Amino acid sequence: MTKPTQSERFPWAILIGGLLFQGAYTGILINSTGLVISATILDMGFSAGALSPYYTIKMLAGAATIPIMTSLFYRWGAKRFLGLMAAASCIAFGVMALFTQPWQWYADAVVMGVFGGISGMVIPCIINNWFKKYNGVITGAVMASSGLMGAAFNPICSRWISSCGWQGTSVILALLVGGLCLFAALFLLHLRPSDCNRTAFGEGVQGQKKAVQSGFAGDRQVLMVVLCVGVLLTGSIMVQMINYIPLYAASIGFDLNVGALMTSFIMVGNVAGKLLAGVISDRIGPWKTGICIFAAVGVGMAVLMAEPGQPVYLYGASVLYGFAYSISTVLPALVCLDAFGSERYAKKLSRIVAINNLLGALCNFLMAAIYDNTASFRLVFCMGIVLCCCSAMFALTILAIRAKALQIKTFV
Repeated sequence: MTKPTQSERFPWAILIGGLLFQGAYTGILINSTGLVISATILDMGFSAGALSPYYTIKMLAGAATIPIMTSLFYRWGAKRFLGLMAAASCIAFGVMALFTQPWQWYADAVVMGVFGGISGMVIPCIINNWFKKYNGVITGAVMASSGLMGAAFNPICSRWISSCGWQGTSVILALLVGGLCLFAALFLLHLRPSDCNRTAFGEGVQGQKKAVQSGFAGDRQVLMVVLCVGVLLTGSIMVQMINYIPLYAASIGFDLNVGALMTSFIMVGNVAGKLLAGVISDRIGPWKTGICIFAAVGVGMAVLMAEPGQPVYLYGASVLYGFAYSISTVLPALVCLDAFGSERYAKKLSRIVAINNLLGALCNFLMAAIYDNTASFRLVFCMGIVLCCCSAMFALTILAIRAKALQIKTFV
């Protein structure tokens, strides 16, 4: 049996680094932010509204600077950029232990947004460069690592807050995640195989589609960019609803324990949806995969909109709703890679992520305003169902454009 060469082993080192970095940065640091902020509100006596702008400011700062950070990412390379990103974010998270006034969190949100706004696209870009075969499965697995790490560390973080306070927990998390991310960056040495004279996994194998390498959307096809954004709107907007799930449960007569369990089941859907999206995408393509996920999310939101009286229905719907995370994390890189090709998709992806972050930030205010005026989230879920239907129609339109473009290329 022939042993794998060093060039063949290198992509798997990239995979290890991607799993570790995504799990530590997003799974631990970002997912723990809500717990730390909630504990801060209770301890400092702030109103909930006093620190709620933190999330909006962070998303707006990320949306505004994603094009600049993307340029730096490609100019500096993976190792250098990810090291700076992890260091800056962890320092900003750790110094929260010294804050006493709300405006300090607002300033901190700017730093977290600038360096963290691009976190959802850097690792998928690296993975898609290094894996030409099974890139859907591997991208899904890497992005799912954040959900697994988040589920594992949330109880631990709660215990740390109880024993060390939110200040001590902020410092501990910053040091832990900083160490893990810097270690992971050692595996993520190169952005592309060509940077170190190596080959990507599965590159050149029989059956690899040339359409994936070159894409099928022309540089001037503004319609294609609009359609890609339209497909991804559902995930970027509807994942914001998770912030209001405990309030939703209380609004239909259940206690906070039901809301907490719903959140846990959403995380189950988060992980399962990302893994399934990757596996299915490798078999039927990202556009058809998106249609399947839109259907699942739409069914989940329809059940939640119906406000069933039995918690078991809420838990099942929460799992389906959790699939929305795969729309905002796994699908963007896959659909852009298919549409624009390996050489052009990263720049297009950065613009789409920026737009989606902006819409997600505005959506936080919209959801709160709807509830304040109606005392219900039915209209929010109704809007989500409409978005799912529209996104599915967008995906079908793109499939038609894709089929026509590939048919023309075949004759040429």
